[in-house]
Amino acid sequence: MAPQSRAEATAKIRALAQCVGGVRLQRRAQARMESLGYDIDDVRECLRGLYEGDCVSDGAPEHPEKAPNGWMYEFVTDFGDDGLYLKVCLNPDNVYVLSFKLDGSPA
Repeated sequence: MAPQSRAEATAKIRALAQCVGGVRLQRRAQARMESLGYDIDDVRECLRGLYEGDCVSDGAPEHPEKAPNGWMYEFVTDFGDDGLYLKVCLNPDNVYVLSFKLDGSPA
């Protein structure tokens, strides 16, 4: 996937978060989600609430062979009482969540 503007990418992430099967989680992101007391519906709600200004970084995937059509985006956003850091790979048909943790917490 060619890089999009952050506004376009955020809009696509929000749209995919509304679709059944539009959001997938990497195992570590799922474990972090669960340890924070969230579930997949919360992650989808968080993604639907993202704004362009929440995006702090974007770039090509570190391993393009794993996501040949993807582009990486990092977000810092408030969700409920938590400040969260999310790293996602935006693919043509899904958002793959690689990190879902408290902002500032260790990797």
